[in-house]
Amino acid sequence: MSGFPERKILNSAQIANLLIGIKNDGNNFYIYIYLDPRKPGKFCYGRYRFDYEPFYVGKGQKRRCIVSQGRNRFLDRKIKKIGKIIVTIYKSNLAEEKAFELEKRLIARIGRIDLKKGPLCNLTDGGEGGSNPSKETRRLLSDAKKGKSPGNKGKHLSEETKQKLRVYFTKHPSRKKGWIPSEKWMEARRNHRHSEETKRKMSESHKKKIREED
Repeated sequence: MSGFPERKILNSAQIANLLIGIKNDGNNFYIYIYLDPRKPGKFCYGRYRFDYEPFYVGKGQKRRCIVSQGRNRFLDRKIKKIGKIIVTIYKSNLAEEKAFELEKRLIARIGRIDLKKGPLCNLTDGGEGGSNPSKETRRLLSDAKKGKSPGNKGKHLSEETKQKLRVYFTKHPSRKKGWIPSEKWMEARRNHRHSEETKRKMSESHKKKIREED
């Protein structure tokens, strides 16, 4: 990312102009941080220092840092409440692996709000890991869904849509209704092997569930 300023506070329009024409290759990742303009001051987290309170850390390419909607409902609410946020590019011109490492370090150092360790709206620890919200966050998400009806409740399909569905399911029968796997499918299943990394993640996930149940 030649010419991409680091640790400089920019508004979304300035960032959009800078991102135009940037090539999408293996060393064009960057770490961006959302700051709350309502909370100026000296915010120090070890060697990481900011002039406004940080509330989200992310890794991205191209226009990722200015597409803030749809990450998680806590972040969406925060941005809606703030209005105009500050986006800062903390580090650029990174290989993806290095970007993941820096993202994890920043999140760990600044701290997630759902774990009561800091102000960040991140619901994961960064890197390649999947979602790992805290128990409190899971409870809040569960409470938010309670009492809500499915989006299609009370809606009726048109006859045209019903006919299209009949045709589709005639050509693609359900596995529960007499579906017979092909030899090719069976062979693929027999030869499938999980990688050591996948096995490790599955094992950790299983152990975590057992601990939570205890």
